[in-house]
Amino acid sequence: MTISFLERRLFAPLRMTDTGFSVPDDKSQRLATVHRHKGGSFGLVATAQDYWCFAQMMLNGGQLDGVRILSPHTVAFMTRDHLGDIQMPSSSEGHHSGMGFGLGFAVMKDPAAAGYISSEGSFGWAGAAATLFWVDPKEDMVVVAMTQHMGVPAVESLSSQIPALVYSALLREEAQLRLRMDGDTPGDSRRSRVCRIDGSNQVETQD
Repeated sequence: MTISFLERRLFAPLRMTDTGFSVPDDKSQRLATVHRHKGGSFGLVATAQDYWCFAQMMLNGGQLDGVRILSPHTVAFMTRDHLGDIQMPSSSEGHHSGMGFGLGFAVMKDPAAAGYISSEGSFGWAGAAATLFWVDPKEDMVVVAMTQHMGVPAVESLSSQIPALVYSALLREEAQLRLRMDGDTPGDSRRSRVCRIDGSNQVETQD
């Protein structure tokens, strides 16, 4: 029943064709290897492309390619902090300083207190296998990082290293290099500006 509802209301409209609670036999060879010491997780299986569709829909205020999933007011309500002065607990660090929580998303309240580069009002979440995604409305940006490590020492540091790499590549000059969607109307295009960062901190862009 759950997968039928999600398929009808979310996956099909957003063309998330590789998302589900299990992987069909004919797609099993595409399943990434999760490197882990022990433990496991239960949840949806998806590709980076499918997850991007969902995140881009949220950035667009609830729609993608002309298909509306949520109203802009619902998205705004979901992605604002609902905790107030309550600190969000963390099993590894005691508390997530500078972070709040909305309806399904962690919300950045204070990047300085959080200890890594971000924009106030960004929202997202991390997964069990060190996966990470966030949406930054101020930068018109979606980031999806599909790391596949579970229980590996020091892998949690990626949650701060990835934002540092991404935001260091954003230049506020006349060209305004951004990771953003291009198109005549928000949500009507799937062309993205790609930004690559190599070991020498050189930035290469490609449409």
